[in-house]
Amino acid sequence: LFKRKTPLSVIFSITHECNYKCKYCQVPIQGKKDLNTEQVLDLIKQMKEAGTQRLGIQGGEPLLRNDIGKIINYAKELDMFVTMGTNGSLLKDKIKDIKNVDAIVTSYDGPNAHNNYREKGSYESMLKSIKLAVDNGIKVWNVTVLSKDSIENIDLILKQSKDIGFHVYFTPMMNLDTTGDTASIIPSKENYKKAIEKLTILKKEKNNKILN
Repeated sequence: LFKRKTPLSVIFSITHECNYKCKYCQVPIQGKKDLNTEQVLDLIKQMKEAGTQRLGIQGGEPLLRNDIGKIINYAKELDMFVTMGTNGSLLKDKIKDIKNVDAIVTSYDGPNAHNNYREKGSYESMLKSIKLAVDNGIKVWNVTVLSKDSIENIDLILKQSKDIGFHVYFTPMMNLDTTGDTASIIPSKENYKKAIEKLTILKKEKNNKILN
């Protein structure tokens, strides 16, 4: 509108470290060095000066950083809308540190996919973490990747979203530099089509737990 480029929404990976080894994520094995606290805060300041309004903190697993609370609080002091992606496994120990975050973004794919593609027992851990966040007044936006397994759990995930109180994005499986080879777990085009048509109908029927 004003003939200038403004980074209104920025996704910022503050760590490549992670305590999970998910089958379709290669971020932790890239071996990149993390920025220190001062560098992270300086970049956030530069983002704000450039016009950023929403900051999405990602990893790796951001909760592995001891300064995660300081990072979130600094962005909030700059009047940013702050979200944070997490696998949820460390949330119990860090819930007080992230109390000022506007929303956490989880990756929950239903019982079969979650335990098959992530860590064993991560299904139960994720549900407990989502409930913990909701009980502490933190909004939860969940991203469900539509794989061969999770595509069968759409109804269950939507029921859980209503019962627990979180919202869901549904996204197709993709092959990216950070995902590795996902060919063996991508659903057929026919199953994708059926799932997306079903979700479209449900959203039109005002299922307000479906974000996208």
